[in-house]
Order: sequence, then C-alpha cells, then structure tokens
Amino acid sequence: MTKTPPPKPPTWLTGVQLAFTGLSLLLCAAVAVCYATRPVAAVLPTIFPIWVWVFPGLLLLAPGYSCSRRRRSLLVLGGWAMVVLVFAEEPRAALTSWRKWPAPSWNRARAAGDGLRVVTANCAGGNVEVAREALVYEPDILLLQESPGEPDLRRAVDEHLNYSFVWGPDASVAVHGSVELVDVRREDRAFVAIADAEVAGRSVRIIATRLFLPYCEPDLWRPGAWHSAEGTHRARVEQMAALCEYTEATPGDRPILLGGDFNTPVGDRLLRPLRPRLRDAYPERPVGVGNTIINEFPFSRIDQVWVSDDFRVHAVLSRRTQHSDHRLVVCDLSFRGRR
Repeated sequence: MTKTPPPKPPTWLTGVQLAFTGLSLLLCAAVAVCYATRPVAAVLPTIFPIWVWVFPGLLLLAPGYSCSRRRRSLLVLGGWAMVVLVFAEEPRAALTSWRKWPAPSWNRARAAGDGLRVVTANCAGGNVEVAREALVYEPDILLLQESPGEPDLRRAVDEHLNYSFVWGPDASVAVHGSVELVDVRREDRAFVAIADAEVAGRSVRIIATRLFLPYCEPDLWRPGAWHSAEGTHRARVEQMAALCEYTEATPGDRPILLGGDFNTPVGDRLLRPLRPRLRDAYPERPVGVGNTIINEFPFSRIDQVWVSDDFRVHAVLSRRTQHSDHRLVVCDLSFRGRR
C-alpha cells in the first residue's frame, strides 16, 4: 500500500514563509556589512553587541519555518551563526578560560623586575570603595574613571605602601612609585588625565580616559534617534582626536599605556585612529570573556587597555566588583627586549 504524500501548503502560505525567511536573510546580510565596515550612518545599531541582532533575526525566521523546506531555514540559521562567530569575540574568548592566571611567563618577568600589572576601574560616580577593590590586585598602574574626590582617593592610596597619584575631575592615575602629572588642555580635563611614571625601570607615558556615552537608546525606528546618535558620535570623535594628539606628542622612545572606560564596543570605528601607535591588549592574551558592562551581566567590553609595541602582553581579564556597575580589567605586561 503506497503512502499518500502530505498535502502541499497553500500557495499564499508558501509565499509568506518565503518572505519571512528572506527578511531574516536580508537582516543577517545587513548586520554583517554594518559590523564589517562600521559606517558612520550605522553608528546607532552597531553600538549594540552583534549577537543582539540574532533575536530579531530568529523572530523573522520562525514564521518562515516549514517542515517541507526546513533546509532553507537551517541555511539562514547557519548564516546567523557564522556572523556571530566571525564578528563576536566572546565565543573565541570563552575557549581561553582554562588559561592559568597569573601566567608563568609573567611571574618570571615579575621576578626579573620587568613585569608590571595594570588595572582599570570605573568608580561608579566616585565610589572610593571601587578604588580599594582595584588596589587589592596590587597594580603597578591603576587607572580610575568617575574618580573619587581627591581627599578620598588619597586616603585609599595611603592604605598601601609607596603609592602616589595624580587626580582629575573624572580620570585619575595611581602608580606604585612616583608619578608626575602631564598638563592637558583645560577643556580636555573632563575626560583625560596624563602622567609620566617610572615603572619597572622605564619611563612610561600613562593616559587614563573616559569618553562620552554614545547614544544607545533602543528607538531605532525614530528618525531623531539617528540624528542624535550621529551628533554624539561627532563629539566622541573630537575626544578621540585629542587622545591621539596626546599620544602622537609622546616621544617615540617612550612606552605608552592608554586605558579606561571608552564607552565604545570592540571593533567600533571610533577606536581605529589609535592604531598603529597603540594596540588593544586583550585580543593578544585573553583569559576568559573580557566583557565589563554591566557588572552582573557583562555584555560588552567597553573598558580596555591599549599599549604600544614596547610591551608584551601576558594576560588580560575582567573581574567582578562589589561597588561598581563595571567590572575591573586586569592587564599583566612586561617590557619587550629586556628578558
């Protein structure tokens, strides 16, 4: 007895399913292009982690699913998976969670006097307890954003031996040893503090920063939102230009370390001017997923440490805090060409 083939769905239903599948595919392609090129016109949607766009993609794909044409849906689903694997750093970073920390190579450099540790922390509106949390890691260099007031920071630093600091209204720098403030333009003091310090026998230029927040409201359907996003982006571009100016003004033989709260996701075009003088330390030696915001559920790595070629990176990781909405970033470095 021959089996009766299942009835074919109505033509209109097939058309609807194909339309929804096509919309999901088009969204997938648009997301891939936007995150690959990061055009200014797409600064609003690309401020979000790329995996956020998987959810509307799947919502579009669901009505397009058909048992008789499941291969079509699986191909589109595979396209979304490929986009996330290519453009999101979290899947690759998760594979590094097994790495030992502190790294044995850094311990050897530390013992030889060449290793240094950098910690960057957002103090959540001036909470000095965040600075105390960061100092527990015994950093050679501590970068603070939304800094505590100068008296509070002095008390926290004085609880540890041989630390000194330079204070700014937002960004501050503390160093295990001596540190000297480098003057910046008055209008730039709201987002940057620059210092020179002797660290592990080398003079290092240290730049701490916190850039303006981007426009990140989820109202992409409102035309005014795109205009607001572009306006905020222009202000942030001006801040980045100032950072690059200070970087380029640093003598070529002096190591540079730039870090803090960039309020900017990984891969954003805003960060491109920092290269080639500096590079993001995290991709070289991550230890687990390095996302920092928000503390309880970190979905983006906006707190970063950038270094010049004078440094070798041994480990970069994020650590949960008790008093901030950001996680700390711990970066273990050593000087190249020393040992």
